[in-house]
Amino acid sequence: MNLAQPGGAGDDNKEPEMARRMKKHRGRKRGSKARAQKIHFLRRVAGRTGATLTKDDYERIVRDIQLGRARMVYKQSNRIIHYRVQIGDQERIVVFDNSRKTLVTVIPEKDEII
Repeated sequence: MNLAQPGGAGDDNKEPEMARRMKKHRGRKRGSKARAQKIHFLRRVAGRTGATLTKDDYERIVRDIQLGRARMVYKQSNRIIHYRVQIGDQERIVVFDNSRKTLVTVIPEKDEII
């Protein structure tokens, strides 16, 4: 029995709903890097903040960054920039991929720059 299937030993997995729905089945064409970044971000948000983001929440954060409503914290490269954004009731630092227009990850609180 595959542990990742419902009813298996891996059924207690707390993977976010949106990330779970985005997974592709085995044997299909691989997803894009932008898709992988989005899934990674959703998993990290769930694990590090306990928040479960909806598609609207994700798009709101991206829109806030693009419209300049988020505060830039650190420019890692021309492609990767760190921003301080609101996630649920917390203000956290996220990593944004400027060329793909996707959120990459959320920085753990202990590693945040003040």
